[in-house]
Amino acid sequence: MMRKQSKKKEFVLKWYRWYFTPENEGYLDGYSNWRIYKDSFYAACRLIGLDISTWLTYSGKEITEVDERLLALKLKNTTKASFLDKLVSLHFGTQLCQYLEALFESRNIAREVATLHVTHLEYRGGDPTKFVTQWNNKVRQQRLLAAEPLSINMERILFLSAIKKKAHRAYNVVRLMEREISTKPVSLGKIKADFTDEIRGYWRGRFVA
Repeated sequence: MMRKQSKKKEFVLKWYRWYFTPENEGYLDGYSNWRIYKDSFYAACRLIGLDISTWLTYSGKEITEVDERLLALKLKNTTKASFLDKLVSLHFGTQLCQYLEALFESRNIAREVATLHVTHLEYRGGDPTKFVTQWNNKVRQQRLLAAEPLSINMERILFLSAIKKKAHRAYNVVRLMEREISTKPVSLGKIKADFTDEIRGYWRGRFVA
C-alpha cells in the first residue's frame, strides 16, 4: 500500500478576506499618491494576516511563494499603467512593497532637503545675476523632487523674503505696487529684474562716486 504524500500548503494568508479593490482613480500612480495608497493596501494586508512590520504572518510563519506572487499581483493590478512600467521586475509582493517604500522614502527626504535649500536661501551681497541663477536652480530642483512643488505665488513670497535685507528698493517698490494694484500681483520675472537692476545700479553708483 502506497503511503500518501503530505501536501505542502500552497498559501498561509487568508486571501478570502482581501477587500482592497479601488476604483481607477485610487490606483497607485507614483509618489503623488503613494501614502494614501499604502495605508489602504497595508490595511488589507493586515486583515489577511500579514504583519507588515516583519512581512511574516502574525504567528511568525513565513508566507509561501504563492502568497508572495498573489500579493505582487494585487499590487500590480491596482497600479496605473503610466507607473507600472517603472516598477522593477520583482514578482514577490513583500520585496515589491519594500522596494517602493525605499524608493519613495528616499525621494521624500530629498524633497524636504531641496525645499529647505530654497527656504533658507538669502541674498547676502555680490553678483545679483548669480544669485538669481542659483535661486532658479534650487527651485527647479525642488519642483523635480516635490510631490507638491512650490507655487509661483509661494516662490514670489520666498524670493521677496530672500532679498529683503539687501535690496530694499526692489522689495518696497513691489509692495507699493501691489497695494496700489491689488488685483494683479507683480510678476516674479519683474521682481527678479528689478532686484538685479537695483544691485547693479548700487554698485555702478559706488564706482562712479
